[in-house]
Amino acid sequence: MVGGALGARYPWGLSAQALTEAIADLASRHEIVGLGITEYAPSDPADEEMLKKLAPELVRLCGGIKGVKSASRP
Repeated sequence: MVGGALGARYPWGLSAQALTEAIADLASRHEIVGLGITEYAPSDPADEEMLKKLAPELVRLCGGIKGVKSASRP
């Protein structure tokens, strides 16, 4: 099963590589204005390590963070 640390697991789900490739393809043709990672329920250290690498790569593919202020900062 791909992505074992999900709240709602789907057998044969999208792999991290397939997701990265799809976002790269989309970003090559369109401006991506939002990105969300939901349903993350850490249960396996390997999943956490994968997400530590995946999240920055997805942000990079989306053009980075430009002029975005964190809601937790004044």
